[in-house]
Amino acid sequence: MKYRFSSLDQILHSPLFDFSASYQPPKRTDRSTRPTRLGDMDFEAARAPYDPEDDVLPLLADLFHLLFAQELRLTRSDERDVYVRLVQSAFVDDLLKRDDFLRLRSLCKGNAFAAMEAARAYQRAVQSDILDCAEEAEPLASVLTRLEQRHDEADAKLRDLVQQAQADPAQTPAALQTASEVASTAEQIRVVTSMIRTRMQKRSAETAQVICDAVRCSLEAAVLAKCVTQCWSDESQGAPQRAEHNQAMLERVKGNAMLQGITRQLGRMKEMLSDLRKNDYAHGRGEKYTVTRGRDMKNLLSGELALLFSPATMPLFLRKYYANGLLQYAKRERVHKGHGDVIVCLDESASTEGENAAWGKALALAVQDVCAHEGRKYALIHFSGADELRTDRFLPGQYTADDLFPLPNIFLTAARISRRRSGRRCG
Repeated sequence: MKYRFSSLDQILHSPLFDFSASYQPPKRTDRSTRPTRLGDMDFEAARAPYDPEDDVLPLLADLFHLLFAQELRLTRSDERDVYVRLVQSAFVDDLLKRDDFLRLRSLCKGNAFAAMEAARAYQRAVQSDILDCAEEAEPLASVLTRLEQRHDEADAKLRDLVQQAQADPAQTPAALQTASEVASTAEQIRVVTSMIRTRMQKRSAETAQVICDAVRCSLEAAVLAKCVTQCWSDESQGAPQRAEHNQAMLERVKGNAMLQGITRQLGRMKEMLSDLRKNDYAHGRGEKYTVTRGRDMKNLLSGELALLFSPATMPLFLRKYYANGLLQYAKRERVHKGHGDVIVCLDESASTEGENAAWGKALALAVQDVCAHEGRKYALIHFSGADELRTDRFLPGQYTADDLFPLPNIFLTAARISRRRSGRRCG
């Protein structure tokens, strides 16, 4: 379509241009998200143990922030470069529309390790298809990139020429020619963009299936990573050291089916314990549950204390005080009786092999977590047979997550032992 302008006034009032705001040169980015500076620092600390390749960093960073950040901050479509806007957006923006994304985000929000594991799982699952889409769109994408560069240069030139033409009519022909160039280039951009989107639309069904499979892999990675951080993370370490520690623990868990079962069970138990602690009342302050009469100054209602602020009502306060008649809160105090040291006996014989063994070991470690938070001594007695007995003692503040990690693998089950012994007898 050929655009022609015959006067400067026609340019100024054309719907193709907007001269109401001051010109800002466009800055296009290879990112779909706009994280905060603190968010970028979290990403750098989380990715350090993995050392990903540079070509996947923008996508990995976008996925990490989509899952980790407390608030989603997205870039506008016109701020993104051609590749991100037309190719990568099918795998990032469409992810936000899925119901299972909300579950994935709830698992990863605020948990940098889980967010990074989920982002890496998703990125690996979609990377091949993203490259296929990019290869298919490459010829047109290169043309579109050049057109946008030409349009931006002509648009900046047009604004200067319009200002000059308003002061010097001799510049009007140059402004008219540049306006035609800007309008024509914008139309070409629209056509080429439509062609690329048509190509991407033909792959929409395939892309949707890839995203579905990628989200499922990402959910599995997030659940296991979150359980590992709940069970084996060392909060005394700094962020980079903790990320390396968590990754090492995750690799050890992935390589052992029994540890995976224990970690998943224990992770759920610790999550429930964490929720209970958040909802619990502060130690020593009790829980208010009714109003009674008495003279406990710490629990008086504010209305009774107000009697002390006036000489006229102070005698009334004293009369009620000596008669135990002041209104006060009644509190349900924490029961301390029986909160002593804990000894747990863990059966690791053949009768518990499988899921029962994972559940039993997870429960034993969950009890240890309770003792650790309450400053109580804890002892775990493992037994698998008459000759298989071991006791581990844990004193408050004198052990770390690394000391707990070997516990699930103390003994072979009695069934394996018996198979070994029977094998030696047969030999």
